[in-house]
Amino acid sequence: MRGRTLALAALVSVATACSAERAAAPGPGTPSSPAPPPSESPTYLALGDSLAAGVGAPAGEGYVDLVHAGLREELPDVDLLSFGVSGETTSSMLTPGGQLERAEEALRSGEVRLVTIDIGANDGLGCALARDEACVEGTLDAVRANLATVLERIRTADPDVPVVGTDYYLPVPPQLQDDPSQVAAALDVLQHLNDTLADVYAEYDVPVAPVSDAFGGLDPALVVERTCAYTSMCSPAPDIHPNPSGHAAIAGALLAVLPDVG
Repeated sequence: MRGRTLALAALVSVATACSAERAAAPGPGTPSSPAPPPSESPTYLALGDSLAAGVGAPAGEGYVDLVHAGLREELPDVDLLSFGVSGETTSSMLTPGGQLERAEEALRSGEVRLVTIDIGANDGLGCALARDEACVEGTLDAVRANLATVLERIRTADPDVPVVGTDYYLPVPPQLQDDPSQVAAALDVLQHLNDTLADVYAEYDVPVAPVSDAFGGLDPALVVERTCAYTSMCSPAPDIHPNPSGHAAIAGALLAVLPDVG
């Protein structure tokens, strides 16, 4: 019980740190730009939350852009459709007119060669702020059901398109960084989310890029070290989002597991 309480406290700190960014960004489910016409060239389609939207990196240096650059080594003419929305949850992704609906339209063109998706971390922020353990468990049930619906709709729109998901890293709040036991407790909660995501992805034969491992895995000391190296959590203005090095680490994790899309 004490470990879970400490972990929830960590998540509260994380939620508070990103509240300003969420308030300024388009609301969950709100497209950041009008849907482009379906491409007639091979296309990489990126879905997700603020990570997919490139928050924390200069324009053109988010992980989606880096994966796109990697794909162009194999497919020089591959286009990019990036539909990530800051603050998106598995629930808001299902909103009519949102990124999933736009993705379905693109998938039906038959030109999409790859879909990547990061989603789920924002679902539990409200529970964390309320320090409601029962809510956390209910959130995982909702993530499981909603993500299954997302993947089912992707498969219906294009049964053959390769899809790759990601898990999540822990941006350790400054007040926890000197206490390995508290970091371990927070990692335990994160692992519950990542296990839930992995279970659903496995049901749909979707490989998972090990972003958590790139950010230190389950080693508290390494996770703190990577938090400082790959995010701005150790800066005077802490931010949970990846910095350019963090986005490069996420892109590397994805590129390492991508199927052949040529």
